[in-house]
Amino acid sequence: EWVDLPEPQRALEERLTLAGVEIEGVDQLGPDLSDITVGYVCQRDPHPDADRLSLCKVDLGEGEPVDIVCGAPNVAPHQKVAVARPGTTLPDGTRLKKTKIRGVVSQGMICSAGELGLGKGEGGILVLDPKAEVGAPVSSVLSAGQAILDIEITPNRGDWCSMLGMARETRALFGGSLRLPECDPPEVARPASSDVR
Repeated sequence: EWVDLPEPQRALEERLTLAGVEIEGVDQLGPDLSDITVGYVCQRDPHPDADRLSLCKVDLGEGEPVDIVCGAPNVAPHQKVAVARPGTTLPDGTRLKKTKIRGVVSQGMICSAGELGLGKGEGGILVLDPKAEVGAPVSSVLSAGQAILDIEITPNRGDWCSMLGMARETRALFGGSLRLPECDPPEVARPASSDVR
């Protein structure tokens, strides 16, 4: 919230370690969804050779929409959805490739919450926030996959004992701007300046 973090996360860990911060461990909050893309369903038509499948045109933010065969009953036009492209490895280890489903080439998969490792995925595909940016990684829309760094603070660095101190250190190492939290407590009838010089 207070400073932009570098990508990949490993760069942050390495630079903090070189600065003297000892990283005891890294805890992941759910699966890494940075390879899954936000897509926009432009069109949904019945599959020409299967009753329970749909042929969807999905905009991935890179030129022409792609064809994706989907079996979920809740897929509909104008939805923002999570799309795994060919070559993507899903959280369960499945690696996707371009496949032909009942005679139609599918250039990816519209994912359910279960396929993304976010629950059981009952009820079909995961529909994202309509404000999600098309082409962005799903990790920028959902909070899954965030990392918590467990840091050992040495006695000589009391400035690292707060989130603001760590944000300042990160800014010093990588540049960028520091976005300080709001801190404007209201004064009562007697102003503080009368007591503090």
